[in-house]
This record gives sequence, structure tokens and C-alpha cells, in this order.
Amino acid sequence: MNSTRLKALAKLGLLLGVPLAVVLGLFSYGVKVGVEHRAGILSFERDWLGMNVEVPGEESTPDAKEPGEAPTKAPALDTKKPPDAKEPAPTKAPTKEPSKVPGEVPGADTTGDPTPPEPAPRLEGPAASPFSLARLAAVPASVEPQLRANTIVRVKVLVDRAIILNGGDWISDVQDTVRWTSEVLHAQVGVQLELVGVVAWSANTLDLSPAQLKEDLESRARDGADLVVGFTNRSLRLAPQGAPPVAPADALRSVAVAYSETGSPAPRVHGLLLAIGEVFGARAIVSSSDPEALAGSWMGVDALRTDRALYLDPANRLRIIGNKNLEFETPDDGEPAALADGPDELDGEEPADDGI
Repeated sequence: MNSTRLKALAKLGLLLGVPLAVVLGLFSYGVKVGVEHRAGILSFERDWLGMNVEVPGEESTPDAKEPGEAPTKAPALDTKKPPDAKEPAPTKAPTKEPSKVPGEVPGADTTGDPTPPEPAPRLEGPAASPFSLARLAAVPASVEPQLRANTIVRVKVLVDRAIILNGGDWISDVQDTVRWTSEVLHAQVGVQLELVGVVAWSANTLDLSPAQLKEDLESRARDGADLVVGFTNRSLRLAPQGAPPVAPADALRSVAVAYSETGSPAPRVHGLLLAIGEVFGARAIVSSSDPEALAGSWMGVDALRTDRALYLDPANRLRIIGNKNLEFETPDDGEPAALADGPDELDGEEPADDGI
């Protein structure tokens, strides 16, 4: 063979032999490492990969059974009687009386363990409020009797189409909002809200001014409610915040509008608190730099925070307590007939029940 052919064969041997030698070397080293660390590898496969392997050097528990192993048969008891044992006289089995226990089937076998009754289905309780309540300072002694006197306000809620078309269970949302608001009012001023009806607001609320919204609510059927409240999807930040309302003289206004607070877990709780507060003569705190607004009073227009307990400033608290004994105004006899409530203009929506 000439030198050129030998060189070519040598190059071919290197090209094929070197990778093969590397692979064989890695394989051999892997086998060596596997043998030296066999216990650790098997332990990893058992604990992390869930493989059914036996780890050498670990004692198995005495009561662990191998898969497929038949249970050990207990030795038979010696049933032979001693020679002087006497057979007991056969006794007559008592006749079973029909069961008189309510719900028990007559003739059923009750000698074994009683079957536990199926638990009654648990109904999901009402959702908890996302807000906590602040501990307010004591009121003057002269006001204490009025604070302790519980005032119940029957509320009917009209929900505008923007809220309904947003999806979700809007009736449950109204129930939660009224209940959470009532918890705040009852704890801080002694006023409770009782929801007597939830209906869709058939008016085109987007085309109405704030004053027209209240005029429309005044024309709606009250259905035994003291206060008719309209829930609107308009932002609370865009609600009219002009001059503070005059404290009621001899009657409380029977309509209110609750605006929404975008981004809140309970978008209309703040709006309803403000609306109820103004009905009872409280004054909205418009300035964000007001000390009571900075303290977090819910009569302020700044958004409520779930990480801070709900607080009511003392001045507005006394205004609400002082007007609790007033009656709500009633429509005059000369007023036009109340408009029918319901989502007659909601495309594809079914009418809501007038009530809960």
C-alpha cells in the first residue's frame, strides 16, 4: 500500500474511532457512576418519579405487603369443647317488632353498624363584605338614645341597563351591595336597609342628567318602599359634587342615585353609602385635602380602600343620627301615575321579578 492510502485509512479511523471512543467512555463512566450511587439513584426514582423500586440498604416496614402477596391466614381456633362442657339449651329468637322509629324501614337489619345518614346539602352562605369597620368614638350622652334606636329603611332598587349588560348575576350583586351597606350603617348610625324589590331601570339613563335621574325615580312605583334607589354605571368621580344638600326639615327625600366606583370589589357600596348619607342630611366631602377626607370618611368622594376600615366623620354621623326619626316624603295625590318598572327596552333581556 502506498503512503497516500495509509494516510486516508488513518484519517478515516480517527474520524470514526474518536467519537466512538468518546461515546463508549461516557457510557462506561455512566455505568460506573450508576453502580457507585445506585442507592441514591433508586431513591430519587422512588421518591420523585414514583417508580416502584427497592432501594438497597433500607429496611422495609414489617407490615408492608408486596403487591400480589396473599394475606397471611390466621391459625384456626380450637373449637373443641372440653369433655364436661354442656350444650346450652337452645333459646327462642325474639320476634322482631315493626320499627317505630321515623324513617326506619320495618324488618330492616339493625344489628350491624348503622349507616350514617347522608348530610343535607349545604347552601352557600352570603358573601362576606370586602370592607372592615372602624371603631368610632362615642357620641354625646344626649345622642346615645337616638343612636341605639334602630331605624329600618325599606329600599327598592332600579338597575340601569349598562350594569345588566355587563354580565353576571346583577340581582345577587344588588343584594350583596345593600347588605354590606346596611352592615356599615347599622354599626355606625343605627340604620338598617331592607331590600323589598329589584327591577331593571327601563329609562335610557345615559341621556338623563343627574337631576333628571331623580325625577325619573320619583315617577316610578314605590311598591311599599321608603326609598327608591337607582343603581347607575356612571362613575362616582363624575357624579355632581356641587353645594352640599340642605339638611331635611320635616321629611326625608324618597329617591337617591348610587354611582359606581370603578375597580372596587363592591362597585356601588360607596355610592350607596353616599346616597343614603345625603338622604339623612349628611354632606359630601368634596375636597380631597379635607382632614376628614384624608382620614377616610366614606362621605368623601375619594375611592374606598379595602385595606383601611370604613370610617364616618363625627359631624356627618351626628347629622344622620339626628334625622333618623324623620319620615320619608310621600308622593302628592296630584302626581301622575307611576311608570311601570321593568326592562321593556333591553334587547334580548328577560324581565326581572319585582322583588327578590
